[in-house]
Amino acid sequence: MTWALGFTSVTLIGLAVLSGGLLLMLALAGSSMKVFAPGAEIATTDSSTFRSAFTLAAGVALVTAAGVARLTECTAARQWPPVLQGLAAAAVAAVLSVLVLLLRLGIDPVGFLTALVS
Repeated sequence: MTWALGFTSVTLIGLAVLSGGLLLMLALAGSSMKVFAPGAEIATTDSSTFRSAFTLAAGVALVTAAGVARLTECTAARQWPPVLQGLAAAAVAAVLSVLVLLLRLGIDPVGFLTALVS
C-alpha cells in the first residue's frame, strides 16, 4: 500500500498543475474576451471552486488508491511485485480523480480528452 500512496502523491502534483492550468486558462480567456468583446458574457474565475474541486479530487485519489491497493491483495494481482501493485492502484486513482476534478469544474471529461488528442 505504501507504493500506491507514493505514486498517488505524484498524481496529486499532477492534479494541482491541471487545476492551476485550468484556472490560468480561464483567467486569460476572460481577460482577452473583455478586450475583444467588452459586452460578452463569460464565466467568472472563482478560485474557491478550483480549490474545492482539487480538494475533492485529492480525497478521491487517496481513498481510491488505498482501496484498490487493499483489493489487489485479495486478487491474482497479489503475486505481482509491490511496485506494480502500487502503480496499478495509482493509475486507477489518477483516472478517477481527474474525472472528479473535471466534472466538479463543469468540464465534460470526454470532450476535454478529445480536444487534447486532436
